[in-house]
Amino acid sequence: MNEEEIKSKVSEVLKSLEDSGDIVITTTMPSLIVDKVVGALGSNFQSTLNDNEFRAVLNSLNVLAHDVKLDSRDFQTIIGIEKEELKVVFDKLNVS
Repeated sequence: MNEEEIKSKVSEVLKSLEDSGDIVITTTMPSLIVDKVVGALGSNFQSTLNDNEFRAVLNSLNVLAHDVKLDSRDFQTIIGIEKEELKVVFDKLNVS
């Protein structure tokens, strides 16, 4: 996934969160928020995570933003890695 695809996905997730009332974006230029988020993700994640792990984090955010319900059978298909692997990724990111 290249940077423009990541920006597009982050923008989509932010819009979805705003549409659902979970966040309020007050700027007239949401692209500035997207640029900052992607910049922070890129500088922190790319040195820590491989491509599959990074993609799994983005997929997880997308699942949360769209309130997708996952059962254990669909988890790997939708997220891209197994639950236990995602726990390792979260450990790398110090996410509990």
